[in-house]
Amino acid sequence: MGGFVGLRLPAGEPALLRSLTLLNTRTTVTAKQVSKFPKYLVLSGVALLMGASLPVLLRGIEKELYGQAFWTDPGRAAERGVWRKRWANADRWSLVSTSRGLSVRPDVRDESAR
Repeated sequence: MGGFVGLRLPAGEPALLRSLTLLNTRTTVTAKQVSKFPKYLVLSGVALLMGASLPVLLRGIEKELYGQAFWTDPGRAAERGVWRKRWANADRWSLVSTSRGLSVRPDVRDESAR
């Protein structure tokens, strides 16, 4: 998310940025990501209607946002519990807006070239 915002920031507000270092960030959406758009939209719709506390929704969020090492490590169970509570208590509309902005996003190459 940070990289995507960082790539879009200079296009809209160039005076706010003096330098930017990005790691593991793409300007384009891959075919694999595009194939997941319907899933993301369904998850977003469920979150908007019912909140993010449903176990199936939380698992979907975890698998998409966190690396496998985080969501499968028994030693990080308490940390996952903290994040699950945050997701469950998050403002529904903000959660859905952020999710859609991250998952169904345009190519930013044209914007970043300005």
